[in-house]
Amino acid sequence: MAAKYATYGDYAAFFPARASESIFEMYSPSAEAYIDVLTHNRAEQAEGYKRERVKQAACALINEMCALDGARGASGARVASVSNDGYSESYTGGSASADGETATLRQVAMRWLSGTGLVSAL
Repeated sequence: MAAKYATYGDYAAFFPARASESIFEMYSPSAEAYIDVLTHNRAEQAEGYKRERVKQAACALINEMCALDGARGASGARVASVSNDGYSESYTGGSASADGETATLRQVAMRWLSGTGLVSAL
């Protein structure tokens, strides 16, 4: 399935040497769905500078989703601390972490979508 808002080339230009193309393809549908929710599907018809901002939001969301998942341990919980000497990890858990991730993703998206009129109330 082709990316709706950004290509891997767009992403690689925006975030050089971050995620591979396969990682980009894995996170792209989630980032696009998140943009569609925030914009009530108005991003699909965006043109000009608004389309560019949607592309930038998609790239930034993919990058952030990758970073958030990279901060997880094997159990899926977010890693709070790691000790390399005798190897130990401690995790945060529960909905507070998920709520924090949601807030982070919203903040990342809004950084690019604010001022476009795409996220205003219906």
